[in-house]
Amino acid sequence: MTGFVVEASVAIAWLFEDEATPETEAVLDRLAHEEAHAPGLWELEVANVVLFAERRGRLSEAESA
Repeated sequence: MTGFVVEASVAIAWLFEDEATPETEAVLDRLAHEEAHAPGLWELEVANVVLFAERRGRLSEAESA
């Protein structure tokens, strides 16, 4: 297997500007040139964060979709 593993917390940092770091931006840049893999629960973890962000007003319903 080549590439790298993306954890949900890194992907969430791409959604929220105030959570971005130079490290999370570097991982995003790597996606242009390398294959990324994610753990089996990744989609559920991201969906859960998006749902709670919408409930707390950090994302609109349209942004969540």
